[in-house]
Amino acid sequence: VYMRQQEAFSRDSPFFFFSSRRRHTRCSGVSWARRCVQETDITDAGQEPHFRQIFAAAQLAGWWNPNALRLDHMGFGVVQGEDGKKFKTRSGDTVKLLELLDEARDRAHEQLKQRMQNNQEGQQTNLKDENELLEAAEKIGIAAVKYYDLKQNRISTYKFSYDNMLDPKGNTAVYLLYSYARLCSILRKSELGEEGLKQLINETEFKITHPHERILAFTILKFPEVLDTVTDELAIHKLCDLIYDLAVKIAEGYSKYRIIDDPNKNTRLLLCEAARAALEKMFYMVGIRPLDKI
Repeated sequence: VYMRQQEAFSRDSPFFFFSSRRRHTRCSGVSWARRCVQETDITDAGQEPHFRQIFAAAQLAGWWNPNALRLDHMGFGVVQGEDGKKFKTRSGDTVKLLELLDEARDRAHEQLKQRMQNNQEGQQTNLKDENELLEAAEKIGIAAVKYYDLKQNRISTYKFSYDNMLDPKGNTAVYLLYSYARLCSILRKSELGEEGLKQLINETEFKITHPHERILAFTILKFPEVLDTVTDELAIHKLCDLIYDLAVKIAEGYSKYRIIDDPNKNTRLLLCEAARAALEKMFYMVGIRPLDKI
């Protein structure tokens, strides 16, 4: 939000020039007349006392107006290897982010190739060629790394594990993307198409036809409240908790009632679309690009 007109720092403050330049850089497309109402500094958690002292000193000196600008330090914990030590390469060097993402992509690619080659029931894939396979692997690999990091309490230390982050059955981006893709598959099988779905949304009254539908609907409705908590507490892992909870509730519904071949098909398709749309928005907020088929 950038609508406040007050100055966050006084013009005679040594922070003013730095703050103005910084806001201008971070708020591209925003006129100089506007000022941010919240600024968050992200570093490791060990620097939190340093930032608290800076904020306190700026307020005492009259350089910072807390009523015009919220200042926060958003610290994060240490990432460890599976051996419990600081995460490094085998040679002892610092792990480069690009190398880490490439490795996650390659592992996701191998998983998808095995899935394509596996003809057992429940293991088929909707990916038809190598190009689709590579695109899916790129999205899954990057999403897996992002989600595994963001689902942690940000000030906690955690162990980095490719096997854990790419597990298709756990609280991982892989599981979430499969959940989203299955919803898309159900909507495709309905043969409504984009226009038909819009018409269904405009003309069909949603109604609860099974107790679990109520649970799923209430889970979707938690989104605004959780989003407020995330922004107030700077706790992105609580949004990840909701995403996973929603995916689990969606999966539970499949074992409790049918969707396509059921008299309540239309209202259940509405719930599927609501869940899909909610997941898509939540994915965007944690930097995950969804896949409509896997």
